[in-house]
Amino acid sequence: EIAYSVQPTPKVHDGFHSKIRAIKVADETTRDLATWDGANTDPRWSPDGKTVAFLSTRGQVDWIANRYLTVVPAAGGEPKIVSKAFDEEVNDFRWLPDSRTILFSGDAKTQAHLFSLSVEGGAVQQISAGEFIYSSFDVAREGRAVAAVRAALATPPTVVLSTDTGKNFREVSKVPQPFEVAEMSSMSVILWPRTDGFTIEGILVKPARYEE
Repeated sequence: EIAYSVQPTPKVHDGFHSKIRAIKVADETTRDLATWDGANTDPRWSPDGKTVAFLSTRGQVDWIANRYLTVVPAAGGEPKIVSKAFDEEVNDFRWLPDSRTILFSGDAKTQAHLFSLSVEGGAVQQISAGEFIYSSFDVAREGRAVAAVRAALATPPTVVLSTDTGKNFREVSKVPQPFEVAEMSSMSVILWPRTDGFTIEGILVKPARYEE
């Protein structure tokens, strides 16, 4: 079977009314796996074929809704959100070979990191480190090698590799510098309180040669 996401029409807003279905290759019969309202996308089978994971806004139909990592039994049943404890956007994910653990990339204020969680419950764990933005990652079939693209505030993206399931990344590519880099603005992360008690995090960009 192939799992896929489908929406009523090609209209952009109908992406918030998509569902997860499966189709048998042999006879082209289809069945529903998840029919929650909201955006339900990016289904992926677990390696053992028993579970389908996907991203869902769980009934939210607006552009700022968080996408949650959700699983549903491949044989049918009620979908279950497994990333409720992660109060940020889940961007992408991959199963590990044990069919119980998922690695995912997600926002972390002004950064983006790789995280892991068990679909059977438990805390979300951040596995990448440093003040970086991780994206476009993938996991080798054996589950230990993880490649990703990593960038920072003042450095261009490079390809990094971990042979420890997402820990201790090292650079495996270098962006060539065929010309002299111009003097750049300085950037720093700043914090300020909101009236409701929460703290906002942002990036302050100062022009080159800026003086206080």
